[in-house]
Amino acid sequence: MPFLSKNSKRKLILTEPKIDHSKLEESSEKETQNLEKILDEKKETLRRLNLVKSYKSRKDIQDLDELIKKWTRASQKAIEELYLAYLNNFESVQSDNSKQYTLLEFIEYLKIDPKLVKYDVDIECFIKQD
Repeated sequence: MPFLSKNSKRKLILTEPKIDHSKLEESSEKETQNLEKILDEKKETLRRLNLVKSYKSRKDIQDLDELIKKWTRASQKAIEELYLAYLNNFESVQSDNSKQYTLLEFIEYLKIDPKLVKYDVDIECFIKQD
C-alpha cells in the first residue's frame, strides 16, 4: 500500500513502502515449517484415534461372537430338554397310530432352522461350540 508523504513544497507524493523480501521469504519458510509440524501432529493424532477405534470394534466383535456362542448353547440345551419332555410325555400317552418325532423333526415342528441352532442333519446331533 503506498504511503503519503509531504515534501517541503506541500505537495503530496506517493511512495511505495520498502519491503525486505529476504525477511518475507524467511518468515514464509518458518510459517510453512510450523504448519507442516502441526499437520504431522494432527496426522499422528488421527492415526492413534483410528487405532483405538479398530481395537474397540475388534473387542465388540469378540464380545458379539461370545454372546452368539452362549445363546446357541442355551438354545441347544432348551431344545434337548423340550425334546426329552416330549419323549417322556409321548411314552405315557402313546397310541397305536401316533408316530414319534426324531429330534430333527421336532426342531422343524418348532419352526426352527436347524442351521440356526447348529444342528447337523447328517450326523443327527448338535454341533457343540467351545
